[in-house]
Amino acid sequence: MINTPAKILLALSAFAGVTAVVFGVASGDRSGAVLLGAVMVVALFAAFAVMGSAGADPVDADDTDEADATAAAVTYGPADVPRASPWPLFAALAAGLVVVGAAEGPAYVVGGGLLAVVVGALWTAQVWREHPSFTPRLGARLGERVLVPGLLPVIALLATAVIAIAISRVLLAVSKDGSIVIAGVAALVILLACAAIALRPRITPGAMVGLIAIAAVFTGTAGVWGAAAGEREFHPHHAAEHEITIVAKDTAFDKKKIEVPADEPVVVDFINQDEVFHNLAVYTPGQDATTVGDPVFAGKPTAEGELQFEMDIANPGNYVFVCDFHPNMRGDLVAE
Repeated sequence: MINTPAKILLALSAFAGVTAVVFGVASGDRSGAVLLGAVMVVALFAAFAVMGSAGADPVDADDTDEADATAAAVTYGPADVPRASPWPLFAALAAGLVVVGAAEGPAYVVGGGLLAVVVGALWTAQVWREHPSFTPRLGARLGERVLVPGLLPVIALLATAVIAIAISRVLLAVSKDGSIVIAGVAALVILLACAAIALRPRITPGAMVGLIAIAAVFTGTAGVWGAAAGEREFHPHHAAEHEITIVAKDTAFDKKKIEVPADEPVVVDFINQDEVFHNLAVYTPGQDATTVGDPVFAGKPTAEGELQFEMDIANPGNYVFVCDFHPNMRGDLVAE
């Protein structure tokens, strides 16, 4: 089914793809790797175009397919072109993603490449099925020996991954109680759908495709919404039994002295009410009231907001806590 020009183009595409990977890993030059990747995609599209616009190299039909092939009146030539299909549009979309990836990043290149592979496979399948040399017996044999054992597990794995990622995005975007309800409803819907398919083994392929399409649209839309909404704010559970609150306002701490247990975790609720960066850092005492000694702990800085973190002072003793951005913000810390 693949003529000689298409074989040459597919070989060029494979060579360009392997070269792109090796060149990118060896040199670290993203522009060269992207250029070779673009050559791979273009050669791949050209191979599909050649397969669709020209006849295949003549082949001998086997004995079992001789009657079918004769009935199909096999002919070869430029007239054997496929019917109209949406695959050129998707192929152009894949090429556009690869081009955008040259400026925006490798994620677009990878996405365009994966889309190109999928489009190429589906486009090739359409061209093959519409070719006069294709017979129903050949299609059944291909499905039994290649598609079902090879593609079915891959499709199931990809579908499971898409559903899991989409649902996880939704669960991370809604509240805790809402995530419990949504997870329960999603599990029930999946269970009922699987039961319906199992109880109706003779469901038509069209109905199956429609069911998968509806599920993909709803799941994908929900996943995109969840990703756009972002994750809700999480408050990690701490095993610490001690908790203190420190407020930074008007470039000053609200506390001048803090007492904490030594060698035990302490949860610190740090609230910054200024519009500048503040943090909470602990040092050993310096030579005077304006200096500090060795660093003991450094909290993450934040600008006008609330931050919760865990602090653990290993050794008992006297320390000072300061803001690394404003040294005048300081106080005494006692670990006992």
